[in-house]
Amino acid sequence: MTNAPRDSYIEGIDGLRAIAVLSVIIYHFNEKYLPGGFTGVDVFFVISGYVISKSLASREWSGFDELIVNFYKRRILRIFPALIFLLIAASIFHALFVPNQWLSAPNKMTALAAFLGVSNIFLVSAADGYFSDRIPFNPFVHTWSLAVEEQFYLFFPFVFYFWLKAGGRDGKHHRIAAWMLPAIAVGSLALSAYQSSFARDHAFYLLPSRVWELAAGAILLQLQLRHGLNSRVAHRSASMLAAGAALLVVGFVFADKTHFPFPWALLPVAGTLLMVAGATGGPAGTSRLRALIESDTATYIGRISYSLYLWHWPVFSFFRWTVGMESWMSQSMAVLLTLGLGAFSYHCIENRFRRSHFVAHLPNWKAVTGGVVLIGASAVSVAALFLVTNKYQLSLSTVNRERTVWNNEYEVPSPAPVDAQAVGLGRKLFLVGDSHAGAFRSMAAAAAGTLGAEVKFLARSGCPIARLITAARNNERCENFTEETVDWIKQQARPGDVVFFAALRVPRFGDQWGLFDQDAVQARSALPDEIRIREIALDQAVALTKTLRASGLNVLMNAPMPIFKAPPFRCSDWFNRSNPICLHGFTMDRSALQAHREPTMASLRVLHDLHQVHVWDPFPVVCDGPVCSAFDGDKPLFIDGDHLSGHGSRALIPSFTNQLLEIWRGEGAVEMHAQHRGPSLTD
Repeated sequence: MTNAPRDSYIEGIDGLRAIAVLSVIIYHFNEKYLPGGFTGVDVFFVISGYVISKSLASREWSGFDELIVNFYKRRILRIFPALIFLLIAASIFHALFVPNQWLSAPNKMTALAAFLGVSNIFLVSAADGYFSDRIPFNPFVHTWSLAVEEQFYLFFPFVFYFWLKAGGRDGKHHRIAAWMLPAIAVGSLALSAYQSSFARDHAFYLLPSRVWELAAGAILLQLQLRHGLNSRVAHRSASMLAAGAALLVVGFVFADKTHFPFPWALLPVAGTLLMVAGATGGPAGTSRLRALIESDTATYIGRISYSLYLWHWPVFSFFRWTVGMESWMSQSMAVLLTLGLGAFSYHCIENRFRRSHFVAHLPNWKAVTGGVVLIGASAVSVAALFLVTNKYQLSLSTVNRERTVWNNEYEVPSPAPVDAQAVGLGRKLFLVGDSHAGAFRSMAAAAAGTLGAEVKFLARSGCPIARLITAARNNERCENFTEETVDWIKQQARPGDVVFFAALRVPRFGDQWGLFDQDAVQARSALPDEIRIREIALDQAVALTKTLRASGLNVLMNAPMPIFKAPPFRCSDWFNRSNPICLHGFTMDRSALQAHREPTMASLRVLHDLHQVHVWDPFPVVCDGPVCSAFDGDKPLFIDGDHLSGHGSRALIPSFTNQLLEIWRGEGAVEMHAQHRGPSLTD
């Protein structure tokens, strides 16, 4: 094997790692500073493919069993000590300080999946795209790239060992060995190109569409080992470094997240290959760029890059959950904490295990077995932590400790004793819709139960039915849900039963992750396209109503409630109350909100007057003055800007009970029902 880069330390590789990790950190700090900085992960992939191939090729192996066990021992020591330390520490912080809500719902499972090397698969199943607005609040999401590498390591040693053994021979085996990895890379690249257009989350997160990046680094090493690439390009190392750096810069600045990984990942992959070839070929210091990436500062950052990568994301995420990342002071603290934790993890965790005399002298199979046991035990410990924290209310978050006040899925109030003549006996109330239907669940159960009725509940997050401001089209998942819901109702309902379509029905001023421009939201409602969409949505609601009315069912819809900018659950405690998202307050002008909901009210009047839809208006119950508040005294009426809290849901029980009474007693014509609340909902 001539011109083979042996297992000696290559300073330029660590310099490239420094570039990669700094680009990722800058992007996650504020993507405006480096819009394509996320491509630093692709740089890491190429480097990993090169380095592990170099490690395998630089040793003499007595057989495959020795190679494979030693390989996994080295991978476990490289990846898991620092990863386990991070996952346990971040899980403890998460359990103590992060409220359990939609925004944080995927976090715990992502942490547990990271122990098993499948967090990328979980993130695809959770439909949390890497560029979605919820992602910055998941402190474990960055482990997806480690999962890709870990899955790559499951099959790569087999392929590379075959190349090592058969690549030097003549004949068929040589040709197969020479082309096996390139063929895999080409197939992966083709899949990446397809999925980048038709299954973007799969393309971004999953191994099959990323293999080509890791394989590229391995192929470069093969070219150096068997084809003398180093000697051929030694005189061009400076120009290769410069060309590679130029490609990286273009990717860091211009990479388009909507067309990724294909074709934009081609730039960082090609750039990294050129820079690795330039850094490993020719004498050191042949150019200023090479001197820069081989400098003491660059190589040190490169050596701690893995720990920096592990810690930067959870640090930024937890700052967003608590004090925010908007002020210069919080930003400075987040960066300094990242650097400190990264250095600590490198020196006290990574090096402590990798240089351990005890571990070094363990038989390979014992080290691998012990590592697997430690990983499993750590995962079980974190799972127990999350379970115990929830069960025994060890969390410091008020939202988690006072669950029945904040959330409505934990407790259904006991209904009053049912009279034998109750109007709801033998009736059913079908509560269907999206997460807003879920927010009404405890209210509906208590109100219907008081009248002797049975509640049937069916909801799918993100799939409102008859929302009236968005047309139910071009969303196969939600269209199927609506069809399934109607069929489900028809199979179980009897004439006289009530079908309650619960939904938000007004555009939001904010979400759990951030705020919207109120003026822009309101201005958009007046656009011709939006008016046309509301007309289509109304037609769809009419068709749906006619279908159910033909079966003798009563259709009920809620009028829009107040909405707010700031989400109360994110501002519930001393450690998050100063978050900038809380500064916009929890009050809104009543008249402004009524004007905001008027287009929906117009549609509801059409449904009521012409199609016998019952309309229940909870607005006056939760806002009986000139200013609407998200709180009733010190108790929240809303969890976030538009979802009812557990307290808010219970506050609506009397009003909703009266609505059901009017429907089932059949008193007079169908009414637009509203009920004003008394002086206080807590009376």
